[in-house]
Amino acid sequence: MGSSSRPKKEQSLSVAGREWVRGRILGKGGFGSVYLGWVKKPNLRADVLPSIFAVKSTLYCDALELVRENLVLTAIRYSICSWNMPMEEQ
Repeated sequence: MGSSSRPKKEQSLSVAGREWVRGRILGKGGFGSVYLGWVKKPNLRADVLPSIFAVKSTLYCDALELVRENLVLTAIRYSICSWNMPMEEQ
């Protein structure tokens, strides 16, 4: 028989144990695919995850590339934040 077209359910281990669903693929890159994701039972007042988000997934052998990508994106994020900080007048 054919495979089910339902999205795979995954348990997030890194964000407060929130259960989320991986939906359709949004795109593919050199080190993985990006999927639509959403929290199964969102709690808009106390949730640490947005209700809808993108999830990048890769093979285990490419996992180090995702770690490196995360480091670069984190560095860029903090650089952008520091650029937006008001400067002291001298």
